Amino acid sequence: MPESNSADLITELFRMDEPKRIAGLLMEMFFERKIFTYLADKDPGGSFSTGWLMGRHDGYDIALRECTAPLQDADKKFMEHLQRGSWEIVQFHFADQRFSALGDSPDWFRNCVNTANNILVSKTLTSGEKADQRLKDNRKVHGDFFSRMSEADIRHAWQSRTILNVLMKTGLIRLIKDIDAIAYNERRGLRVFEFKRKYPARGYYRFQEPAQFGRLPDIPAIRDISSELIKQAAFGLDRGHALTLEVCRELQIGYVYLILNSSETRPEHFFDESFRSRQSHELLYHSVELRDLVGYHSTDGKDSGSFNRNKRWQYMIDRKVFKEYALPAG
Repeated sequence: MPESNSADLITELFRMDEPKRIAGLLMEMFFERKIFTYLADKDPGGSFSTGWLMGRHDGYDIALRECTAPLQDADKKFMEHLQRGSWEIVQFHFADQRFSALGDSPDWFRNCVNTANNILVSKTLTSGEKADQRLKDNRKVHGDFFSRMSEADIRHAWQSRTILNVLMKTGLIRLIKDIDAIAYNERRGLRVFEFKRKYPARGYYRFQEPAQFGRLPDIPAIRDISSELIKQAAFGLDRGHALTLEVCRELQIGYVYLILNSSETRPEHFFDESFRSRQSHELLYHSVELRDLVGYHSTDGKDSGSFNRNKRWQYMIDRKVFKEYALPAG
């Protein structure tokens, strides 16, 4: 398949996802480029990696890695922990706008790759009236910013979102989600990072029974929700991410929740087209345990850039447990 130019990739990306998800993608790139580098400088001597996905196939846990980048120590440690937990690991290439399964890939994943490539060729994700509207909306919201980005960054943005969306569309991998980053050093061990741009909720409903026996507490049915709102600042963690936290505990992997604390939603408020920070920002850091999930609250999917626009319940973590850092400008 011939290589597309930057303008073509921007158009495909804009047709694929709504503006709030594109904004989230840009924030993830800022995390990879600026924030993670800042943290690595404060804690030298380690290894970090991106590009991992998690999901389920036929009732089994799977982890997927796009393996164009060299294998890092963090990748090797992550794979060791996954194998001890009986996870299936599949690696693949994505180049020239095409998925390729590696030689030792299981048959089901080879079928998945074939289906994914058919989706790419047919442009299923970027055709139709909804895609036309997404393109129009994104050009209005993000067009100017993307016009100033480098070709390499545009290609990275398109590739990372295409991989996730197309594999999800195959229907062969359930509950698929990306991992923002993994890191390893001898002092802190292996950690998974979840990054969000958020500002705290003003309260939450407290769990009557906190997490027990290493399992997530159950969010009550709507009819059983407490009428008492604890008026204390807290940050939400979606159930999908809370399930990743639960998995990390089972696999003896740390889980770090990293928050750029701001009510501002426009990516260009935080960084320029080269992902240089425009000014200093408050960065919150906490290594989360299940016991930190002290309550629950709801959020609307349309307000969070979720695939699902319905009301979603989030697990809540007290604002006061987070450490504060000042992310410098530049």
